[in-house]
Amino acid sequence: MSLLKINPTVPIPSHWWILVAVLAVVGIAALVAAVVMSRRRDLNEEPRDDVAQLSAECLTALDELSARLGKDLSPREACQQASRLVRRFIGLVSTEDADYLTASDLSRAARREPRLQPAAEFSEHARDACFGPQPSESSARHLIESGQEVVASWH
Repeated sequence: MSLLKINPTVPIPSHWWILVAVLAVVGIAALVAAVVMSRRRDLNEEPRDDVAQLSAECLTALDELSARLGKDLSPREACQQASRLVRRFIGLVSTEDADYLTASDLSRAARREPRLQPAAEFSEHARDACFGPQPSESSARHLIESGQEVVASWH
C-alpha cells in the first residue's frame, strides 16, 4: 500500500476514452475501406475483351518485324522485339503481367493457368535466343513464327 501513497492512481477523464474509441472506429473503417478497394481492383484485372483487335495488331507487328529481319535488324534485335511484342500481347489479354515476368516466372504461372503454356514455352525459347550465343537469321525467323502461333492460337 505504500506504493499507492507514493504514486497514486490518476483518474483518466471520460472524454479521453471517447477520443480513443473514435480513433479506433476510424482506424477500423480505414482498414475495411482499404480491403474493399483492393478487392475491387482485383476484380478489374480481368482479361481484355478486344482480343481480336490486339491479336491483329500484334500479328501485323510481327509480320513487319519478319520483313525487317536481315535488312536493318540483326537477328538478336529481332528476337528481343518479337519477345517484347508477344509478352506485351499476353500481358494485355491475360491476368498475368507477362511482359514483366521472367521465363521461369511465366512457366510457374502457366502451371496455375494452363492456357499460358504456349506463351511460357515461347518465353523460354526467346530467352535462349536473346541471351544465348548469337542467333542465326533462321532461328530468329523461327522465333517470330512461333510468336505468331502463340498470338494466333490465343483464346
